[in-house]
Amino acid sequence: MYTFHDLSKWTHSEFEKLGWMVLAKEHGDAYKIAHYKKSLDHLLKALEHLNSEYSDQDKKHDLMVMWHKVKTLKAFVNKKF
Repeated sequence: MYTFHDLSKWTHSEFEKLGWMVLAKEHGDAYKIAHYKKSLDHLLKALEHLNSEYSDQDKKHDLMVMWHKVKTLKAFVNKKF
């Protein structure tokens, strides 16, 4: 299972990868884009799961903030790719 720190780093990494996905699209690399979309889905599920494991309201809030940011990223990626 993932820790809060793991998910925070993963979220940060997915936002950084967006630039690489723009280049992947330019080069017609549909496999990388599909893998990126699956990774975003997996991250959203991991954030939801860890949120259900915590009782600390501050951690739950932080996880939901990350979840909303990733959800926004996913919507953008689905629209553009």
